[in-house]
Amino acid sequence: MKTWVRFARVWVAVMICLCVSSLASRADTEFGVWMNTFEQAKRKLDFPACEAALLQALKYDASEYAVGSLVWAQINEGKTEIALQNAQRMVGLYGETPYAVGSVMDASLRDGDFDAMTKAAATAKRLNLAYGQDWTNRMVKDLLIKVETLTNPAVYHLKWTIPGREFTRNRPTRKFGFPILKTSRQTFKYRLEGAIASKVLEAGEKHTVVEITGTPGQDIVVTGDATIRSEAVGARTLRRLAKLPLSAAPPSETGVFYYWTEAFEPTTPAIAEISKEVRRPSAAETLQAILDWRDKKMPYRKLEPSPGTTLERIVAQHCGVCHDASYMTASLARANGIPAVVIGVDSLPESGTFTNADTSHGHIRVKLPEIGWTDVEPLNRGSLLTFGGSHYLQFTIEADKEEPDRISLQSYLVSGQRVQPDEQTTR
Repeated sequence: MKTWVRFARVWVAVMICLCVSSLASRADTEFGVWMNTFEQAKRKLDFPACEAALLQALKYDASEYAVGSLVWAQINEGKTEIALQNAQRMVGLYGETPYAVGSVMDASLRDGDFDAMTKAAATAKRLNLAYGQDWTNRMVKDLLIKVETLTNPAVYHLKWTIPGREFTRNRPTRKFGFPILKTSRQTFKYRLEGAIASKVLEAGEKHTVVEITGTPGQDIVVTGDATIRSEAVGARTLRRLAKLPLSAAPPSETGVFYYWTEAFEPTTPAIAEISKEVRRPSAAETLQAILDWRDKKMPYRKLEPSPGTTLERIVAQHCGVCHDASYMTASLARANGIPAVVIGVDSLPESGTFTNADTSHGHIRVKLPEIGWTDVEPLNRGSLLTFGGSHYLQFTIEADKEEPDRISLQSYLVSGQRVQPDEQTTR
């Protein structure tokens, strides 16, 4: 009898082991199947499919890569709040690893939780998580640079050369558009070499106009120091703004505006149908729909010569470069009652030293409920969340008719160096 009892116990133990082994094998198989499904969706940048596959995979194995990938997919879906919660769970599960801390930085940056972002950055620096050889270390390093540019202003030393041909015996004195001397986002101080005389004619929030008298045929060198601050709104603010109904803005802020001397009329029939297509219940949602429309329907390509206004040509040709994208985006915003203006900038190199760089660029500024004027890059559909822009030196806000005889420094090549922040500040 005892022999049979011992045999039964052994048999039960063996069966339990077999069952556990079978379940573990099945779990491994199911996890692998779902992770393979995720990788296929990842290659297609199908973020909802990525999230769905990862949620299934995590039922079988909570690996760090699977959880981190879920955070990544949710960030790209715009689910930044839950992505941040999952990133913080990663730290609880796996400790302060480069992947976990980097995921917190990424999710908090996109969500607009800047306290969580700076705390995660401080942890990454304290533990030297950015300086290993793994791809997760490189991810942390890139994110630290982003955090640094959002939390500390960029400082540039710059130089332009105004060619002597601009000054003649008949016209030795000219007007020039300089970078705006002081706004909420930038300060600019300059010096002139080779000028006979100069004076500032205008130094407001829209323009800086400097009158310069030069010697005919002699170049004038403009050197300057620019301090530029980044800007970020964050998803949590946009979620709040999405609850505020879209309302009509004052006509003075949504009427006709100019591309130098060309009038842009937001109510023009050329954009009427597109204006209806992108209209949403709130200003924030409408603006995001405009950015999405530009991303899908207006590829970056130079307009071909053709009859009609610039707006009509954009609609007919379905393309445009940065200034075209900016004027189209601003026109659609104004047509939906959202104040918007186009800003002429130099898009400076984001690091190091540069010589004779062609940096002329344009983006827009929009006025949103509660938060006021904020900058947006039409060429980046995600810029409403985190504009950044610490390399954008602002020259002019083009809402009023420009003087055709004024020359902008934007029309000249620029040399210089970004001296702060640099990669050393992330150590």
